[in-house]
Amino acid sequence: MLSDEIRNKVTEEVLSDLKSTIEQNIKDKDIKELKTQWFAQRADMMDFYNTAYAVLSDSVHVNVRNLESALELNESGDIVRLRYGPNDEDLETHLLTASEALLLSLHAVYSVIDTEFDKQLNSMYEELKALRRRHDQTLCLPEDRS
Repeated sequence: MLSDEIRNKVTEEVLSDLKSTIEQNIKDKDIKELKTQWFAQRADMMDFYNTAYAVLSDSVHVNVRNLESALELNESGDIVRLRYGPNDEDLETHLLTASEALLLSLHAVYSVIDTEFDKQLNSMYEELKALRRRHDQTLCLPEDRS
């Protein structure tokens, strides 16, 4: 929490001047906004970016195609219902992907902090990969035609 002394010095005018200075600096130096893709490239995580991130951020970057998935159509192609709210479609895949993202994040944090946790993270990641393989095999099983 800021002390009263500092809080009294940070007036609207000071903040406005600071904002103007920063905006001018950005313009003068032609500083561009860094996008998620830039960070993925720097972290050597383009595979994750092109798969998990792209799929999981779909609902944030809504377009007409996203909205079509919420429509229930009859045989004639007429809209009969609008589905909304949460659903559990493909929940296992989303949980596995979220787990992978968490492990990757922990690995990134612990890579800059000198700890012995890296071995345990690698073990957890191997277990997660095995779970993912079993899940993917379950999805690809041929139909039982007996």
